[in-house]
Amino acid sequence: MQLRAHAIRGLKITLFGAVCNGALQLMILFVLARLLTPRDYGVFAGALVIIQPLQATILSTTERAIVLQREMPDEELSSVLGVVFWSLVGLGAVIAGAAIFVARWYPGPFAGVLAAGALFPAASVWAMTARARLRRQLAFGQIALADLFAQFVGLGAVTAACAVSGFGPFSLVLGMLVQIFLQSVGYRWGVTGAYRMTTNVSMALPTLRIAYAVGKISIVEIVRGQIPIAFVGPILGSSVLGIFTRAYSLAQLPMEILTMAITRVLLPSFVIVRDDRERFNRVLYQSLECVAAVVLPAAAGIAASAPQLVGALLGKHWISAEPLIAWIVLGSSAIMTSSMFSAALETTMHLREKFYSQLFSLTVGALSFAFLTRYGAVHAAMAFAITYLTSFCAQMILSVVVLQLSLWQVWARMLPGLIGAATVGAFVLSVQFLLGAPEPWKLLVIEVAGSGILLPAVLATLFPRLFRDLLQVSWVGPKASRSS
Repeated sequence: MQLRAHAIRGLKITLFGAVCNGALQLMILFVLARLLTPRDYGVFAGALVIIQPLQATILSTTERAIVLQREMPDEELSSVLGVVFWSLVGLGAVIAGAAIFVARWYPGPFAGVLAAGALFPAASVWAMTARARLRRQLAFGQIALADLFAQFVGLGAVTAACAVSGFGPFSLVLGMLVQIFLQSVGYRWGVTGAYRMTTNVSMALPTLRIAYAVGKISIVEIVRGQIPIAFVGPILGSSVLGIFTRAYSLAQLPMEILTMAITRVLLPSFVIVRDDRERFNRVLYQSLECVAAVVLPAAAGIAASAPQLVGALLGKHWISAEPLIAWIVLGSSAIMTSSMFSAALETTMHLREKFYSQLFSLTVGALSFAFLTRYGAVHAAMAFAITYLTSFCAQMILSVVVLQLSLWQVWARMLPGLIGAATVGAFVLSVQFLLGAPEPWKLLVIEVAGSGILLPAVLATLFPRLFRDLLQVSWVGPKASRSS
């Protein structure tokens, strides 16, 4: 089966899993928003700001290094698993020990959540290596099923049960640990070669060297991602931080559902065609066009329907999240769209150039949050948008220069998404103006259903080729051609 057929099959499977996963996340968000307080979320997010950068720096870079290699024997993968696992066991012990000292300055549950969260990094190694192996094999169906089941049981059932029992922020810790464990089991189901764990450092070194090169970029990206938590929590307090993180989840989730299928398949597909620059650029243009066509209209719809989303999904005591969503969704749309350029730069090993562009956006983000957060949560959300719009522009310009892309082609490929965004935004605002203020969920249903009918009609009329491409990655589209 040729690359196009492989990729489209992977996209269909991953898209179906992403939609199911997203629907499940919305249900979990609806339930947990009524069982946990903004302070509970703020404490958990504050602990993750210490754990997550270290965990993600090591695990995400190692996974990407595994995927980027053309050949990788099971023995080498087992060595990578062992070396990284024992390294993160040591890191977890340091974090747990530091929690003892943190308790002196931060009374309450924060130190306990930090100590319990120290288990996350080492536990996640088993899931990371197995998921990387499945991505190399384009086995996206198994990944989707494992993610769905693990999230339902871990983040959903276990967290809710613990919240009802009065565990507070520890509910999120326990749910996350169960989710990680179930993902590890699901990714390894039926796979025998990856179960072994060895500590042959010399065999793991080639992968770790690639991980180091990718890791410098990841450190900048991860630190940049933690800037909102680092500034909003200390300046505005745990409750405002909890509201900010819930607003981010609500704004980002629908777009993540729509783009995760494409971005998860994109890196392995780029690796296959990276030696053919003409074909590589064609894949990049098509991917950018498809992602923009779904991300930008979704962003416009989320921003316009923020009051209904908060009222229907979170409840009245989260109403202060409403004014944040428009700014956060602007930054989130930039994140999703720039992921195309990011994957292209990484696949073609333009790592140093990408590092400096990300460092520039990190500097802009830190200065924006330092200056604006003191004026309140809305201004912090504005700083979030500024940070990621800067990152999008930097990566777009860099890609045009080093990959010899056409700037005209880049913007032309984004035009359908911009037209779709204007259409959806205008429709949602018109519905609100004409119908007034009925129950939030009723208005939200009308807005979503109407946008779901109007947007495909506009794309099919104005951009029929793009519409056929989007149908092809859905379950209703025609079968992929094997000749491409």
